[in-house]
Amino acid sequence: LHGAKPEAAEKIKRTFSHARRRKIDDLFETNKPSPGEIATMNMKIIETVRKMASDGYLRFDKIDPQLAVEDEFEEKLERMAMPGGSD
Repeated sequence: LHGAKPEAAEKIKRTFSHARRRKIDDLFETNKPSPGEIATMNMKIIETVRKMASDGYLRFDKIDPQLAVEDEFEEKLERMAMPGGSD
């Protein structure tokens, strides 16, 4: 939440119970991570969400159809990154 915009942080906090939110607010005030730590945690979140999606725990097409990524997307990216590759 440290790297999030205040509106986004508030939206996330609304999903927590009152007790959990109070605990998170206390931690938020006492722990001040560095920008590098915030960036590392953001990457860890992305990594975890991608793994959950690949393992089938998250279905982006069920959350929001615009978030769905076709199965061959990463292969297409790899081909495009190779010299002479296009698709």
